Amino acid sequence: GSEEPKWAALALFTLFGIVEKFGTLLSDVSVKREWSPQLFDGEQLQQVNSKMSQIDLTTEVVGPFIAGLLITLGSYLAEWLPPFLGATDFGFVATGALNALSFGPQLALLRGIYRSHADFLQLVPAEQLQARKGPVPPEGAWGAWCRHPGGLQFLSSSYALLYLTVLSPHGALLTAFLQLCLVPSWQLSLLRGAGALLGILGTMGRPALGRLLGDRGADGLSVCWLAVWMLVALLAFQAAGGSDGGNIGAGMQGVVSMPLLVFMAAVCLGRPGLYSFELGVLNQEQELVDRRHRSSVGAVDAALTSMATVVMYGSGMYWSGVAQFGLLVAGSSFFVACGAATYLAWTGLYKSVRHRHFEEEGEAGHGHCHEEGHSHGHEEHVHHEHTLQMEEMKDAHEDGTFLHEHIIYDPADCAIL
Repeated sequence: GSEEPKWAALALFTLFGIVEKFGTLLSDVSVKREWSPQLFDGEQLQQVNSKMSQIDLTTEVVGPFIAGLLITLGSYLAEWLPPFLGATDFGFVATGALNALSFGPQLALLRGIYRSHADFLQLVPAEQLQARKGPVPPEGAWGAWCRHPGGLQFLSSSYALLYLTVLSPHGALLTAFLQLCLVPSWQLSLLRGAGALLGILGTMGRPALGRLLGDRGADGLSVCWLAVWMLVALLAFQAAGGSDGGNIGAGMQGVVSMPLLVFMAAVCLGRPGLYSFELGVLNQEQELVDRRHRSSVGAVDAALTSMATVVMYGSGMYWSGVAQFGLLVAGSSFFVACGAATYLAWTGLYKSVRHRHFEEEGEAGHGHCHEEGHSHGHEEHVHHEHTLQMEEMKDAHEDGTFLHEHIIYDPADCAIL
């Protein structure tokens, strides 16, 4: 029947979308988690991370705008289009074609970078490749993540919890709910654009905020900013009539109530905090994680955020009614607050300590001296593992000493307990 081609096209579209998402995830982990910290460091690395985040968010604004222009163009070309291809279909196909054509330049750029910087991007010397058999650590990606020192699990979990939310300006669940509430399409477009633009402001302001408050202070403020605005969104949603299952959009005739406008504005105003925090977590993990395991840890982070997204979409399918959307809003606000609390717990329980290591055994300087000659200024510090970056610093000093920072579990000084 005539429905069969449509179902076949939908199935192919879904399959290709999955493949495209998988490829995007692989390239994102490789470029952001592995290539960038190999080619840049320090302040320059943070600037590169910020620029890449700004580019990603800019495409979220420009992409829908271009798609809308193509749909409009399709309406002008309607008399030249085949009968089965409408204006919307033309815009959809043209957007997909542009997306496919962009693959070639992307691949050429990545291959060019790799060819010109192959020595820097080779994480493991050639003689060690047979023993390791690739970039995955012997205990696996999850094993490396679970055993990694420095409270990495807290840091990753705090970011993943932020994905347990429907309060995203470009989220499908929120968009569908607002459409059922008779929110005009131009306001929905404004919501998506404003969210992306405010996110760009967050990434642009993160470096200055880090210089003012320090990395931990900047990221703590960012995630708390997000949590506060999600709480405001919850309160506005309840004021709009969402808490008792009432029909928020009834009788509005295209005019959105003030509480619902505040709800939409609060969702957007949380975006600077989210993207600033995302950038800060990326910066900290690039420094914290052993460079041999950055891709593996990045893959675990991506898996955690993907699982959180699946849980939220599954919840949306189970509580699919308009009257039940309030449960999703309340849950979103709760889990974002949990993410903020998890990050604050990490900053309280794990301290960054700078100290000197000595190659020879015995006491040197002051504090407790371990069997390998580690000298600390804190009597309760214990022996810790070194990342490959730390070992390379050690080899770089001819006298066998080097200064470095490491993160230790130190609940005795926790100010939040």
